[in-house]
Amino acid sequence: MKRILSTLLVALFSGAAFAQCNEVMISEIVEGWSNNKAIEIYNASPNAIDLTGYGIVRFQNGSTTYGNISYLDGYTVAPHDVLVVVLDKRDSLGTGLEAPVWDELQLLADAFINPNYDNGIWPMYFNGNDALAIVSNNGNTLIDLYGRIGEGTGFGGWSAYGTDATGTTLYASQDHTQKRKSNVLSGITSNPSSFDVFAQYDTLPANTFDFLGEHVC
Repeated sequence: MKRILSTLLVALFSGAAFAQCNEVMISEIVEGWSNNKAIEIYNASPNAIDLTGYGIVRFQNGSTTYGNISYLDGYTVAPHDVLVVVLDKRDSLGTGLEAPVWDELQLLADAFINPNYDNGIWPMYFNGNDALAIVSNNGNTLIDLYGRIGEGTGFGGWSAYGTDATGTTLYASQDHTQKRKSNVLSGITSNPSSFDVFAQYDTLPANTFDFLGEHVC
C-alpha cells in the first residue's frame, strides 16, 4: 500500500445513501486495454480498517445480481491510505484472455486477485457496462458502488459522450481510467436512480496509471 496525499437494490443492500467518513470507498478504477484492470480502495476514516469480511463484486452487463465475491481478507488499509487491487494476469507468455497486465501497472499493485476467468463470475474481469461494488457482511451490506445495478440486457455503459467513426456510441465508463473527485467524501451505499460518471469521477485516457497509489480527498 502506498501512502496517499490527503488531508442493490433496496432488497439486496442495507444502508443510507451516503456513509460518513468512517469507511473505505472506491477511489480509482482502471478499465484499460486487454487485462489492464485495477480498483483502488481508499480509507476515508481516521482509523485503520481491517478488510476481513469485505469483498469486491461485479454486476455483469447490467445484471441485478453479482457473481462471486472476491474477499479481501488479510489486508488492512491505514488511515487515509489506499489498497491497489489488480487483475492477476502476470504470465509474460500469455495471449488473448491470458495477456499479462502491463509491467507499469503490476508495479503499482498491492494485491493481485482473480487469476481465472471462470465464465466471468469474478469481479476483476469488468468492462464498461459492469457495476462494481465493495461489500461486507457476506455481500449483504453495500459499502460503495460504481455504476447502477440492473440497467438491463444490452446495456452499453454510462455517460455517453459521442460516437466513433463507425457510429458506435462511446461511453466514459469504457476504456478509461476513472479517478474519484476529491470532493466526494464517502461511498454510495444504495443503488442510485441514475449514475453519472462525470459527477463522481475525473475521466482520464485509457491505461492512465499515474495516480494509482495516492488519493486526494
